[in-house]
Formats: sequence, C-alpha cells, structure tokens
Amino acid sequence: MKPENPRRVALIALTLLLLAGTTVAFSVTQTLKLERSPVTGPRFDQIFSPTCRCKTDTAQLSFRLRRPDRVDAVLVDGKGDPVRTLASDLQRPRGRVTFLWNGRNEEGEVVPDGRYRLRVHLRQSRRTILIPTPVKVDTDPPALRILRTTEPVLSPDGDHRRDRFSILYRANEQARPVLVVDGKRAALGRLSPPGRTRLDWHGRIAGRLQPPGNYLLSLRVVDRAGNSSPQVEPLPVRLRYVDIVGASPAAARGGTIRLRVDTDAEAFRWSISRRGKLLLAGRSAPPRAVIRLPERLRPGRYTVEVETAQGRGDRATLIIRRMKQARRT
Repeated sequence: MKPENPRRVALIALTLLLLAGTTVAFSVTQTLKLERSPVTGPRFDQIFSPTCRCKTDTAQLSFRLRRPDRVDAVLVDGKGDPVRTLASDLQRPRGRVTFLWNGRNEEGEVVPDGRYRLRVHLRQSRRTILIPTPVKVDTDPPALRILRTTEPVLSPDGDHRRDRFSILYRANEQARPVLVVDGKRAALGRLSPPGRTRLDWHGRIAGRLQPPGNYLLSLRVVDRAGNSSPQVEPLPVRLRYVDIVGASPAAARGGTIRLRVDTDAEAFRWSISRRGKLLLAGRSAPPRAVIRLPERLRPGRYTVEVETAQGRGDRATLIIRRMKQARRT
C-alpha cells in the first residue's frame, strides 16, 4: 500500500480546518443575531425648540435596560460626530433610563437645526448601540399671513346669522393657531397642515360668552416644536346682539317715534313701560320700528326695550314731551 502524499494530507487538513472555522463563525454570527439587544423601548420627543421659552424647550430621551449596567450616553449629529455627553459611567439598574437634553452642545451653545441620535455604550456588556430613533431640533419660527376675514361684527345668539367671526390665514408649516382677545387667550386651534386654514371666534373667552362691545383680536401660530410666529396686527371686532342706535328717543304726546335697531335677527319685539308696568308692545323688522304713541301716554320718562327671539335685548329711555317741547327723531 502506497503511503499518502504529504502535500495531499496537508491540503485535506487545511480544508477541514477552514470548514470548521467557517462553521464556528456562522454559529457565533447567528447567536449574536438571535441575542436580544440590551437596550429596548426607546421613547424620544420627536421635535423640540431649545429657544422657544415654552414647555417644549427640552427633549426627553429614554430607553429600557434589560439588565443593570454602567452607561455612557452621547448625542451625535448626522455625521456621527459627538455633540453632547449626557452620561458617563452612570450605574443604572434594570429598567427605564431617562435623560433630558436642552438642545445645547458641550460649550452651552444651541446646536444647529437638524436630527440627532443617542449613542449608548454599556461598559459591562461591552456593547455600543446607536439608537435609530432621532430627535429633531427646530428653532425656526413659522410664518403667518392673514388672507381675509369676515365682516368685523358678530352676534353669537344661536340664530346661525353672524354667529362667528372668521379669519382665513396661511402658515408655511404645520402649526396650531392661538387667538388672543383683548390680551387674553380666547381660542387654541388644532394642529393644521401648512397652507390655508380658518379660525373662528364665537364671542367666548375661557368658555364664557362675552358682553356686547368692541374687542381687539390678535392671531399667532405655534409649530410642533413650540416656535411662535409674530403676532399679527390686532383686528377690531364688534360683538353685539341687538342695539338701540342713537340718543334716547323722544316724541310729542300722541306722536310717532322711529326707533333704529341694529341686529342681525329677522325680527324683534319692542315694548314701552313705566315703573315696571307694560303699557305698549309690538313686533317689527330691522332696521327700525315705527311706533305710534297713544294719547294716554302722558309726558314724562318711559323705558323702551327691544328683544330678539333668542332672548337678547337692549333698552333706552323714551322721553314724551308736550307738543311745543317735542323733538322728533
């Protein structure tokens, strides 16, 4: 029997060693793939503004540790360069780990707008993990432009006629409108996509219907990060339900008064009384009521009232004079 060729034996041995090494490497790779990550459950604020001076000027970044470890946590930019160290050799138990970031670098300067990620190194596990969930820094305020408004008079009495004052505006990014009335926040709209949006005011502040009068309305928008646009120039708006227009009406005994009434109602009731006693009543359509005064109403002061079907009203003093003193309106 011929002895084996030494070169052939060496080649076979090398082949077997390579096969064995490949098998071991494959097994290790598969084991690493099946091994659960020691860091799980990231919860990051998606976007914030470190310059907004609002509740979203700080980002909260958290994750869970499967087992206790010593943690290094560093924020890195899009190139992977470190920006801010949040923790170094921090011993933490199993469970959730939370960090706060004010959007500044190691020198205390606000970082450029952009996306940042958290790189976590676990010293005991000897693992470094770049959490894929980014946090976005946005310090650019949104732009706002008023396109048009409805007539600056509203009468929120529930008759579906001028019950609201509407502002049509345009914002250049997703933002939430904030309406300020006479220096008080009156309405907070929904987060709306960029483009044309409408905001309505129904005459309420803090949920309370306001009395008749003149008001100044200002609008601004706030983006998702908390940045606010400049407030637009105040818009004067008149809130009224039903008004008796002009000075106190006056007429001669047995004469006629023409009562001018400002309302958006289709009709209104009027009445004349004295010392709480109803003397005369009727119904008219705006803008005026023509009332013939009976002779039995003697010269003196009376109360004239107007009221809509929704229960809103106004009153004024009616003066009935002797014939030669009468002043017709």
